[in-house]
Amino acid sequence: MTSSELRFAGATLEDLFGALRHPVVSIREGATRTLALLFSDVRRATVELGTALRDDSPWVRYFAWEAVRALYDETAQNVVIEALDDTRSEIRTTAVETAGRFIEVLPALERALSDPAEDVRREAERVMARLEELGFRSTKAAAVRVAEGRRLSLNSE
Repeated sequence: MTSSELRFAGATLEDLFGALRHPVVSIREGATRTLALLFSDVRRATVELGTALRDDSPWVRYFAWEAVRALYDETAQNVVIEALDDTRSEIRTTAVETAGRFIEVLPALERALSDPAEDVRREAERVMARLEELGFRSTKAAAVRVAEGRRLSLNSE
C-alpha cells in the first residue's frame, strides 16, 4: 500500500469524493486509487447479486435487480461516453472495453421481444427502437451475430 492509500484508510466515501476535488494532486491520486480498489469488488458484488437474482423470493430478486441497476446507471454510461473523448489512448481503450461488455446483452434483448409477458415485450421493443434511433439499424442482426460469435468462441476453446 502506498502512503497516499494509507492516508485514506478508514475514510468514508464522502471523504474520498471530497478528496477528488482537493488542490493537491497527490491527494486526488490517492483518492482515485483508493476508490478504484474499493470499487474493484463490483465484479464480485455483481456475481453475488446474480445468486440473489435466482432466489426463491421475488422480493429478494427485485431488490437484487435494484442493486444491479444502481451499479450500471445512466451516470456510469455518461462517464464511459465522456471517456471516449479523453486525450489519453489508454483511457479511450478502457472506455471502449467497458462499452463492449454490454454488447453481450443483445441476444437476451432479442429473446425478450417474444417474452410471454406483455410489459416485458413492450419494454424490449422500446429499447430496440431506442437502439435503432441511435443508429443501430440492424439490432436484430447484431444480436444474432453476437450469439453466433459466442458459440464460435466456445467451440474453439
